[in-house]
Amino acid sequence: MGVFKRKNKDGVESEKWYVDYRDPNGKRIIKAVGPKKDAEAYLGKVIAAIREGRFFDVKKENKTPFKELLEAYVEKVRDQRFYQTSVSYFIPVLKKRFGEKLLSR
Repeated sequence: MGVFKRKNKDGVESEKWYVDYRDPNGKRIIKAVGPKKDAEAYLGKVIAAIREGRFFDVKKENKTPFKELLEAYVEKVRDQRFYQTSVSYFIPVLKKRFGEKLLSR
């Protein structure tokens, strides 16, 4: 965890400061913030939020399976010209490959 400045390919430092930390799930996050003072303040808020268990950047995992999205798509395009082609070629392949996987994956 920390704040730092990045250099471009020519070795020139950017004006922005970056915050580097790991969320509660262990995922590394690097975020451009602005001036050093703001970056340090942001990092302090993130650390406090993680410590208190109220981290605000954690996204809830989507529990919807791909097949539900595919079924909604089929309903939406049923009246369109390419529907028969989709049903015979694309839909079975997508259903077989991704059917039970969650959208979050």
